[in-house]
This record gives sequence, C-alpha cells and structure tokens, in this order.
Amino acid sequence: MKNRLFVIVIVICIICTVFATVLASPEQIIALKATYKILLKGTECTFENPPLVVNGRTYLPLRATGELLGVDIVWNEELRRVEIGENKSSAKINNVVVPVYSKDKVNVSIGSVTGKKGESVLIPVQLNNIPAKGIFGGRIELLYDKANIDIESVSSGSIVPDALVTFSHNINKDQGIVRLTFSTLASGTEKYITSNGEYALIKAKIKSDARSGNSAIRFVYGGYFEDKDIVRSEAAFTEGYVRIE
Repeated sequence: MKNRLFVIVIVICIICTVFATVLASPEQIIALKATYKILLKGTECTFENPPLVVNGRTYLPLRATGELLGVDIVWNEELRRVEIGENKSSAKINNVVVPVYSKDKVNVSIGSVTGKKGESVLIPVQLNNIPAKGIFGGRIELLYDKANIDIESVSSGSIVPDALVTFSHNINKDQGIVRLTFSTLASGTEKYITSNGEYALIKAKIKSDARSGNSAIRFVYGGYFEDKDIVRSEAAFTEGYVRIE
C-alpha cells in the first residue's frame, strides 16, 4: 500500500513539472521557408532573408519589403518600435528603379475633325490634369483606321518645351499606330510640361476610297506620364474621330 502511494506521488510530481514547463515555455510558431517566387509588377524579387509561410500565409521581411515598395522602414530605438514612413517617389527591385504609380491620371483628349475624301486634316491631342511636379517624360500610342486615313506628319503642341530634343514620334503605317514620346531625362534638359493644353498635332490625309462616316482614333493600353521623381500617372483617354463626308 505504501509503495503504491509513493508511486502515485511520484507520478503526480512528474505531471506537475511537465505542465509547469509547458506553461513557462514561450509560444512557438512553426514557419516554413517559402519555395515559390515573389513578383512585383511582373519582376521577381530576391530577399536576403527568405519569405516564410505560417499557417498558409506568406510573411515577407519588413525592411526589404519597404525598399521594394518605396516605403521607409525605421527602427526607433528610444521608443522601441518600428515606424513605417510614407511612400518614396520610386522603388527598387533588384537595384533597378521602378516607378511608383499616382492615383491621379493625366487626361488625354483626341480631337474630332471633319474632312472630305482626298483632303488633309489636323487632329489635336490635348493634355489635362498635369501633375503638380510637371511632366518629365511619357509615352502614349494612338490607333487609327489605316483603311480610311493615312498619317502624314506629327508636330509638337504649344505646351511642349524644347520640342526638337524632348518630343519625338513614330508612325507605324503597317499597324496603324502613332507613338508620341516626351522625355527631358534623355535629352538632358531641365524643362518640362507644366500646364494643360495642346500636346501634339497630327496631320492625316483622308484616302480617296475611304468609307464615309466616323473613323475612330483610339488609344493603345499602357500610356503614361512621369514627373521628375519617376512618379507615374496613367493616361486616361477620350477618343476622337475623323468624320469623313
């Protein structure tokens, strides 16, 4: 009887010791190394410390993620806390600068004109809602019906500074696409677009065998403009047309 009581006491002591040890242990989290790729805007990201997976959720290193997204991450030693700052003007992916997108868009309006078969017409392209820091670069592409009109030439508008070095265009007659490009960074000039107004003037000739009616001038997806900090604003288009009489 005494031996049985002694064994019971020993067992109870062991159980209490194990229970106390479990309670005293810090909470443990099982994390697995992520084996899949992390992409930002289509570009694969690399990390010094690998991303982890906890309970099916992906956790990224905070400082490295801040650098990717253009956000300052600071450790405040005095207050013992991590402080996440505001967006920077641009981000870096594998040491390559990528633009940060603005929520505001630059409005691109294509004019509508009327002409007869065999005549040439001038189609204005207007910009509105210019960013506060101006436009230092940008590119848009316009799609026209090559069966109805032929683009003869493109000239810069009144709001374009130093147009001979900052403004360029390309006419792809096989695809019916006109590309308009503005760049102060490549030209080395400090002048930039600061006001709304006429961005370009497109001279088009209506073909003699063109169909009567409206020949639309549309946009190709992906147009944008950037300020000097490489903050990118998407282009929001208002399409135009050539009314053929």
